[in-house]
Amino acid sequence: MSDVKTETRISLPWPPSLNNMFLNVRGKGRVRSENYRKWATEAGWLLKSQKPRKFHEPVKVRVELNPPNARAFDLDNRNKALLDLLVEHGVIVDDSNRWVRGVSVEQVSDGAPCTVIVEAL
Repeated sequence: MSDVKTETRISLPWPPSLNNMFLNVRGKGRVRSENYRKWATEAGWLLKSQKPRKFHEPVKVRVELNPPNARAFDLDNRNKALLDLLVEHGVIVDDSNRWVRGVSVEQVSDGAPCTVIVEAL
């Protein structure tokens, strides 16, 4: 019987919208917005403190979003920042379809603003 965990849960702050992650800057091209940089720094420290498993095999990712207010938002608009964070911190190898075989997102009414569950396949 293996004692390798097949999934890991990571609690994170509310992720930025894809629409607000990047800016076009003359002479530099697309760069991270200040809000995205701040979120990535805070989320990165939170992720590290939780010591998540590092996956070196294909995975599926489930995202649970607990919105901070009643404003409407697109569920699928939050995935990019989360997947990029997982890659940047070595939780997953890459966010291409070779490594991430599925992503699901749902709204929840309690818990952290964002919970990411990564499961080995």
